[in-house]
Amino acid sequence: MWFLEVRDELRLQRLVRRHELFGRTPDEAGRWVEQVDQRNAELISATRRHADLIIHLLDEP
Repeated sequence: MWFLEVRDELRLQRLVRRHELFGRTPDEAGRWVEQVDQRNAELISATRRHADLIIHLLDEP
């Protein structure tokens, strides 16, 4: 199993941007990320120790 590790700030920015592209307002997108996506990230993060390979995503230039 692989685990993709992304800096929290970058992950949150990308998620908000994605939700905005699909029609949510910036406030709606931010709330969704905080209330739904963050919970999912926490669940996934708990599986990190089981990974055979951890990939660290570098920030965009």
